[in-house]
Amino acid sequence: MLPMVTVEAYPETGPDRVYEIHFGNVENQRMLQYMSGLLTQYIEQNAELALRSTDSETLLTLVNILMETTFNEGAARTIHAHGVQNFATTAYGALIRGNAVGEGFAMAFKALADELGFDCRVVLGELDGMIHAWNIISLYGDFYHIDVAMCVLLGKDVAFLKTDADFEEMLYTWDRVNTVRCEGILTLEDILPDGDDEDSEEDSDEDGDENGEINEE
Repeated sequence: MLPMVTVEAYPETGPDRVYEIHFGNVENQRMLQYMSGLLTQYIEQNAELALRSTDSETLLTLVNILMETTFNEGAARTIHAHGVQNFATTAYGALIRGNAVGEGFAMAFKALADELGFDCRVVLGELDGMIHAWNIISLYGDFYHIDVAMCVLLGKDVAFLKTDADFEEMLYTWDRVNTVRCEGILTLEDILPDGDDEDSEEDSDEDGDENGEINEE
């Protein structure tokens, strides 16, 4: 978390003053060191578990790991600025405490992606007028948006490997001038393992058989 900052001036007025800047955190130094070590260990272990034969499948696995985290709706309704001291906005909140808002999911995804050598960035912006954060990832020479929080809430097909145009249509806003353009052509369907499609077909066949039996009865 970003530290809390207070500034004091002595004297309060006049051309010559001394300024004191104080930084503080919600936890003491020993606890922060413990939390840092725990988070580092978790990142290293889960990044290794996420490795697959292709980069695209590895990224999909990272998202699946983070989808075990709960979206903290209460915190999302009360947080109105990026970087506030709330565990839900941190990688620690997402990975260790198991709940986060958009910024926490984005920080956690970046931490895992960085561990695996991906070019991953955090985007601080808004979604439909509400403060939000997500990631931009480089994959096979192109950039894509990934919003893990929305994957949790609405499904991976909504917010995984999306373009600028996709996110604009979904009412995302961000600093377009200082952000790389996302115009890749890959989609979730392009990188799903073949087994996923076969399982879906088998499920459909089984459903069909069951429906057939019911209709005959």
